[in-house]
Amino acid sequence: MKNSILSLIFILILCVVASAQKIGIKAGGNFTNVIGGDNSASSGSSDKHLYVSGFHAGGFGEFDVAEIVSLQVEAVYSTKGFKQKYSTSSLLVNTTEEVKYTYSYIDIPLIINIHFGQMGSYIGIGPQVSFLAGAQWNGTQTNTYTNTAPPPLTNTSSSFTVSGKDKTGYSKTDFGAIIGTGSKWDSGIEYCIRAGYGITNIIDPSASLSNAVWHNLVFSVSIGYGFGTGGGGGGDRYGHKYNKKRR
Repeated sequence: MKNSILSLIFILILCVVASAQKIGIKAGGNFTNVIGGDNSASSGSSDKHLYVSGFHAGGFGEFDVAEIVSLQVEAVYSTKGFKQKYSTSSLLVNTTEEVKYTYSYIDIPLIINIHFGQMGSYIGIGPQVSFLAGAQWNGTQTNTYTNTAPPPLTNTSSSFTVSGKDKTGYSKTDFGAIIGTGSKWDSGIEYCIRAGYGITNIIDPSASLSNAVWHNLVFSVSIGYGFGTGGGGGGDRYGHKYNKKRR
């Protein structure tokens, strides 16, 4: 089933690229986190997920399918992740961890853009498939040992670095959905604000001992430049259609 979906997406991408009336480049920043938790977390523990910043860069192709509707496909390198603050207590030791997880993906969104207004504005929505390119984590763990030292000695503690780089235990493919809005101007410059959600659990239960269920959550802002094939200059095709009066 998954291979069939991937094959269909690949065919759609080829169709869009082959008939694209505009191609372009884009880049910007990400603000990311995960939704979910660890079902095996013990009582007395605390697990918080914080947003982290990232970036994305890539290219796109776009063509019209109706007067105010266009289809856009992209290939974008994107960094996602989150910061985890975890703590747990027992009779003898209190453990705290603060670790930043960073995941690198190749995102392939297929977006339907609905254009409106006099400023080249549009709303876009569609599915996205993301391929995991890398995974790494960096942080610290501190253990504070209690009830182990007689008075007047104090409790002892130790800290060490938590770091690594390995895709093992993570899902290699993430299916999701995105929605966004932006503007495409006569000059060829365009911007976009988006929100994306990964439907797939990024933890692969068949390859990991973890019971965690994490879904990527991404907010992004990007700026790009489109090279149109109609009119003079990149993006002028959209300028004539949405920004200027026809003569």
